[in-house]
Amino acid sequence: MFKKTFICYIEIFILVVAIFAFAYLIHDIDRKKGSAVERDFSIGKWITLGISGIAALMMGLLVFFFIIYNTEEVSANLASTPICCSKTNSGKWCEMDLPQNCDKNFPTYMSNCSEVNEGYCQKGCCQSQLDGICNPQTSNASCKDLGGEFFPGDSLCGGVSCRIGCCQLGGSDAKLTTEKQCRFLGNSQNPTIPTEWKPEITNQLKCKYSVQGATKGACIFENAKNRSCVYTTLDDCIARTGSETNFDVTGVFCSDPSLNTTCKAHAHKGCVENKDDVFWFDSCENPEDVAKDCDLFTGTYCGKDNLGAYICKDINCVINGKSRKNGESWCEYDNVIGKGKDPAGSRHIRHVCYFGTERIEPCADYRNQICV
Repeated sequence: MFKKTFICYIEIFILVVAIFAFAYLIHDIDRKKGSAVERDFSIGKWITLGISGIAALMMGLLVFFFIIYNTEEVSANLASTPICCSKTNSGKWCEMDLPQNCDKNFPTYMSNCSEVNEGYCQKGCCQSQLDGICNPQTSNASCKDLGGEFFPGDSLCGGVSCRIGCCQLGGSDAKLTTEKQCRFLGNSQNPTIPTEWKPEITNQLKCKYSVQGATKGACIFENAKNRSCVYTTLDDCIARTGSETNFDVTGVFCSDPSLNTTCKAHAHKGCVENKDDVFWFDSCENPEDVAKDCDLFTGTYCGKDNLGAYICKDINCVINGKSRKNGESWCEYDNVIGKGKDPAGSRHIRHVCYFGTERIEPCADYRNQICV
């Protein structure tokens, strides 16, 4: 740009000098007075000035054609430089394109479209009348084309209509939405699921777990010595630490390296209440993944063998070499029974096979209870 400007100034300067050279030449030719010596001198001077004038004329013509050429070049450059079209021939609003691709019925701007904020390209917030989603930094014309509601001067969508709250979709899902978007999700996508929008919940984590407070994850807390962790529910984590920010939503175990806790993975095996399988536990006593896949329906569950190791234990029993099914019971007596033959003070005893273990249940003394 600087180079082109400099050339233009040089061209103008040469053209002005040429004009004065011609004027001076004509002035000398018109002089009629003076001595012979002066006339002789003037003839030589005229020749010199004539040559100078011709040279200046040629220079002027050269400059003229050079200016014409540069003007055409500048015009060509402008034609190949994108500008901001209020509307393109293809129907797009406020797009950068070549001048010949702009709709001539709409204004154009030499600035970048991102810097234009007037007319059809005035920026604001556009809220869809269909799904209630708010789109910031949208042009007035684009919003109207989409059938949206345009809010001028609110390019960041901070108005009441676009306020974000927690949309609870039944008891299984929740997300941050506008009120209109929540109604759309409830009425259009999940018509049978009860929907409630809560503007007082604006935190994504609180919203997500407002219907899933029992979901488990890593609850991280720190003390003066270390960074420890408990694998628990969000509700319990908030009760322990006073903040939901200590709860990891990714679902990884406490021993995951990304959490940088003192808990070490797969420290030992054990059983989890109400679970059939044998689980790994970390060094902080948090259950992790399954170590052995037991199945109660096929007759195994988490338990200990005779050496205290956790195994998939058989739910049935072997008592005195005899197999007993889980839940099976049998009686044992002190002596001969029935028909008045029971010794005085004798009692009956009930045996039960319970998940691989024999349980003994003595009946009441003096035959206040009997086993049958």
